[in-house]
Amino acid sequence: MTRPISAIVAFAFAILVLGGTSGTTPASDAFAVATAPYAFSFPADDGAHPRYESEWWRLFGRVRTPSGRSFSYELTFFRFATHARTAQFYPATFSVTDEAGNVVHRADRVGRDGFGTGAARAGALSVRVEGWSLAARSPATVPPRWVSRASSADVAIDLVHSAEKQPVVHGVDGTLRVGPCRSCALHSSSYTRLRTHGTLRIGGVSFIVDGSSWLDHEFGSDAFAGGYVGWDRFSFVFDDGRELLLMLPRRRFTGADPLWRPTPESSGTLIARNGTARHLDAYDFTLEVRGGTTWTSPDTGASYPAIWRIGVPSAGIDVAVAPLVANQERTPLTTGGSPYWNGAVEVRDASNDGVLLGWGRAELTGYARPLSL
Repeated sequence: MTRPISAIVAFAFAILVLGGTSGTTPASDAFAVATAPYAFSFPADDGAHPRYESEWWRLFGRVRTPSGRSFSYELTFFRFATHARTAQFYPATFSVTDEAGNVVHRADRVGRDGFGTGAARAGALSVRVEGWSLAARSPATVPPRWVSRASSADVAIDLVHSAEKQPVVHGVDGTLRVGPCRSCALHSSSYTRLRTHGTLRIGGVSFIVDGSSWLDHEFGSDAFAGGYVGWDRFSFVFDDGRELLLMLPRRRFTGADPLWRPTPESSGTLIARNGTARHLDAYDFTLEVRGGTTWTSPDTGASYPAIWRIGVPSAGIDVAVAPLVANQERTPLTTGGSPYWNGAVEVRDASNDGVLLGWGRAELTGYARPLSL
């Protein structure tokens, strides 16, 4: 996932300057860096890791009403530490895509532990920002179950999620490389298939919904300090019971050429029907922007790839990927940040008359300008 907007960091820093802590971080309080090997332990590692500088929980999914109306949603909580073991800031983003209406509803919030507006618990998944929350119903529940709640003036969700597969760890030896520097890594895990049900409100109407979701969790320190300009990240849930994650850091950026070029750190994870995971190196998969197709934001002028062809030859995967709604760009909370595209996509067979194979999400950063974190 990923730490998508530098403006959120700037916003948190402004709060700190206006009313936070001061002083120099002692050497003994230096942040931990994501290094291999790291042995995950669940459900404890679903919780917060305050020894690391930054952390995020990204929940997204696709749900339907009994009549077949479809919505996609995303709820992400971040934890940023200004000094180890002191101030913690909790930006959060929320969006609901009304697929039939071709409309995306977005909202953002920021909390802080010292003000009681944000918190994340260690040892079990429980994070909140003001009235938004994502928490385990009971840490001991097997399989795990979580409840997500978020609302804005236009939309709201109140959903229950039950894990249908075991958690998956990305990368090698518990560490996902995202750049060339020593600290350019994350400890990254996912629950890739969550049975989801509950209520979704849009406008003044509430719907009973049912569907599937995916939960990412990542933490590290100074992970994107290696000079790369951004990354493309794809998460696919296939109807045949498999899932695929691709994380593609990008070394270079020009507005005229958004095509992906492999970097040594590009990797993926293919999850089988039975939940077993296989690590993919950069050359285990292929990606191209079909026909050089791009979508240009009317708000920022940034051009993003719009239709992709992605393959994993060893797994018989050859898919065409396209956004469900074109304009799913997010703009940072404050000026000076880097806009990014983060939205729902559909996955179709690229070689068999475009048969629908599943759904997913894409995150594209560094296209408006090189990301600066």
